[in-house]
Amino acid sequence: MSIMQQAMFWLKNVNDYKGEYGDSPALDDGYLAFSDLMKAIYRDYQSYEISTSEKVRTKIGIMADDLENYHNMTNTVDCLYLMVVLGILSEEGSVSFLEIEKAVFKKAFKGSVTFPFQILENHGFYFKYLKNGNVTSAYKNCDKFYLFSDLNAELIPALKLMSNVSPALDAKDDYIGKENMFFSLSDFESILLKRSRKQTDISPLKQAIMNTTGDKGGLWRSIADSFINNLGLTTRAYINPYVFPNWTVKFIYKKKTIITFNISVDIIGVSLPLSYEMAKNVIVNKENLPDIVRKSVENFGCMGCNKCLSQNGIEIFKGVPLCGREASNSLGESPRSIRGNIVSQEEARAICDITKGMI
Repeated sequence: MSIMQQAMFWLKNVNDYKGEYGDSPALDDGYLAFSDLMKAIYRDYQSYEISTSEKVRTKIGIMADDLENYHNMTNTVDCLYLMVVLGILSEEGSVSFLEIEKAVFKKAFKGSVTFPFQILENHGFYFKYLKNGNVTSAYKNCDKFYLFSDLNAELIPALKLMSNVSPALDAKDDYIGKENMFFSLSDFESILLKRSRKQTDISPLKQAIMNTTGDKGGLWRSIADSFINNLGLTTRAYINPYVFPNWTVKFIYKKKTIITFNISVDIIGVSLPLSYEMAKNVIVNKENLPDIVRKSVENFGCMGCNKCLSQNGIEIFKGVPLCGREASNSLGESPRSIRGNIVSQEEARAICDITKGMI
């Protein structure tokens, strides 16, 4: 996944400010500026694309240069977030700024500040460095520094207020487990209005998810409607914030996950593990089913779960290798799954019908 694709995911998930949050209307312009700032930082993906690493695949599946470029972006977000959290809101005349002790900041932010500071300067921030109370020329010489913004007079106070009132994340139950990336989404509703961030309370039609589906939005809406209103399934939805960022939406029946969707920009990925009997039914009827099902049948067989020797759990059913075990491999892949990207209503209906047959 390239830095452009990664950045576009986060861009799609930055929340707009609608002027109706909290009890500090004087900061409305600052909240708006915060949302605009994060969009600009994510749109500026080409600035992060400076890796000199070889274009070789890493153990986690991403190319080495893409991984380094992604870290350039997330480190910039982390740097800003930590300055906001650790900084003390102060004023110089009528100008608000954050006063940050370098020793405290260095304990929290482990990397070099050179690149993140440069990016933040490109987006309207500027710094003042001090040593023993006197102005000095650079970060390397200072023991304290100030963060200012030219973007909007209320941006710095708005950022600080949001960090002060934002509840601590519950990494297990909330829809995102990384504080810095959550902050970058400017989620005004959960921070200022205290709306639930729990995965079980996140609608599959949440605006951020719909933004991510892009031109597949109508298709996703029909899928969610079928599973919730027609099949009566409940949901859990959360963001995977790591190198392949996506929304993961699980549909659940009697506390068991039946089907999982991974939504990245303009892509609706699906993973539907099949029961043994349903897998046989799909094989029998595969010629009447859409591409996503037929191609998945071609991948039935051993997934390397190490639960049997010499694939003795595999039978050949109508020419298709079929595992009879309830198992998965180290990646969580079932030997009998429909996997792929849904691109049509025909595929969506087939997926829904197959799911219905297993509940």
